[in-house]
Amino acid sequence: MALCVLLLITGFFTLVSGLSLRYYFVNESKTWTDAQSYCREKYGGLATVPTMEDMNRLVALVNGSFNGSAWIGLHNVINPWRWSEDDSNPGGPAAVTYFNWYSGRPLDGQCVWKLKPLYSGLWSDVGCNVAQHFICHDARPEALNPYVRIALYMNFTDAQSYCRQHYTDLATARDQTEDAVIGSYQSSNHLYIGLYRTSTLTWADGNNSTFRFWGAGHPHLYQGAPYCTSTSISDSGRWTDQLCTDTLPFVCHTVQTDPVVGMRVRFRTWRNLSDSEIQDMVSQKIKQQLVGGGLPNDITVAVRQVIKRSP
Repeated sequence: MALCVLLLITGFFTLVSGLSLRYYFVNESKTWTDAQSYCREKYGGLATVPTMEDMNRLVALVNGSFNGSAWIGLHNVINPWRWSEDDSNPGGPAAVTYFNWYSGRPLDGQCVWKLKPLYSGLWSDVGCNVAQHFICHDARPEALNPYVRIALYMNFTDAQSYCRQHYTDLATARDQTEDAVIGSYQSSNHLYIGLYRTSTLTWADGNNSTFRFWGAGHPHLYQGAPYCTSTSISDSGRWTDQLCTDTLPFVCHTVQTDPVVGMRVRFRTWRNLSDSEIQDMVSQKIKQQLVGGGLPNDITVAVRQVIKRSP
């Protein structure tokens, strides 16, 4: 005859909710970099805005006392130069060690021309949207020549697509010898080669939130230039990208741990349960109470068993 056991579990479970941000408006005009230094010294850093709820709280804080634009912590980080042909490398792009820049270059461009012979075939960074002739690398077995100069005006992206469709890719010059060979195909026009760089939008504190709240026409995505983000209070807090050397007021933040919440759960069962079954039942009970309290249905609850031993 099976033995039926009443198992009564009652416990007090301690929960700590996520971290929250508290914002502070500083009505002093500084560059983005100086504002970040100030915020790190006085608070926690320039404001990170990971959700629309946070955005609304920030606007509510500033609104009424200020109606312009203020720096927040989002900025772009310029990535290293890379060759277009390396995009398909499983191990990622190789480091670029050879450059042949014209005097004073590079500036803020993200793509590169090999300048016409009048400028000795030196390189210049340019905006990738500018249309220009280009040169393709042809590594196909049937290729008659390793390079093909294309006398069509295209921006970098279209030139790259053209070379990949008809040949191999935009030309690569990893050393002086390859650069000189490419130069032998040049005429009176500048030529796009395959060197380019990208930029990555990053929060100053390393937060990986992908929330964005751009105003109409933004971001401009300045070609290769470091740019930073401001929030326009008069436009409901929508964001504008602008040069980091501009001077604006700014918003700082500190990170706070929400108060500890205690919860008591209780249930009965008429059979023996394994530890894992007990933990699952406790997790479900806690989740029901949390969702009932207004948290989203997709929250994850984990229960950890802690055994206290007497000394």
